[in-house]
Amino acid sequence: MDRPGQRHQQRLADGRWVMIEERRTSDGGVIGLRVDITDLKRQADALEAALERAEAANRAKSEFLANMSHEIRTPLNGVLGLAAVLGRTDLDPSQRDVLASLSASASRLNTVLSDLLDYSQLEAGQIQLQAAPFDLAELLDEVVAGHAPASREKALSWSFAWAWPPAPR
Repeated sequence: MDRPGQRHQQRLADGRWVMIEERRTSDGGVIGLRVDITDLKRQADALEAALERAEAANRAKSEFLANMSHEIRTPLNGVLGLAAVLGRTDLDPSQRDVLASLSASASRLNTVLSDLLDYSQLEAGQIQLQAAPFDLAELLDEVVAGHAPASREKALSWSFAWAWPPAPR
């Protein structure tokens, strides 16, 4: 060892790894320590390989989410466009209610797709969150309206009630 007092690792001819540390003694001699770290090196290599696989899987997941979101968004935009065209025609009140539910549901699905894309970008560190106001009562009304046609079809009724701020316990 050229500079006693420092540590270094060395691979031996048989494939094993040793950590070598040498120190000078007060009388000018050198004391050396050799520790077999082969198992530690194998574990570190295995962890590094696992990390690389996990990062590759995460990238593949993010790409999949982005691709699927775009693939779903194309026909969804068609549904939204057709609903807008249908909304400009003469509809009876019942048909107009169904169209409103269809449009609200498609719009919510569009928001979910945007959120998926945002999540992928957030994971990749490519987006910053921003606070945005929303109307909770309006959101809940849309949820009820979105499920109303299926509920009527199954002869089910349901409702919600909410109070804000919450009552003390």
